[in-house]
Amino acid sequence: MPEVDPLTHVLLRLDAVRTRATYGAVAGHLGVTPRFLMRDRPRDPLHSWVVGKQTGRPTGYPEELWHADLLQNDRVIGSAGDIAAFLGDAP
Repeated sequence: MPEVDPLTHVLLRLDAVRTRATYGAVAGHLGVTPRFLMRDRPRDPLHSWVVGKQTGRPTGYPEELWHADLLQNDRVIGSAGDIAAFLGDAP
């Protein structure tokens, strides 16, 4: 199986369990700034699992590009520590 970059790894795990995570949580886990987390990434259903803290929705995405199951689960992972635990990377 081909190696995937760290962000894609997180996105695939979020997609597998239909769970959203905030830009800040994912960026903190990956050691980047939230502002540049999705730079040069497509706006598509896979990337829509990363959402704004206040809205729980992907920022700047038209609704037709959201994953069909985006709002199926109320859980939104909100911290880098919670992302690490979710991925099994917690210390």
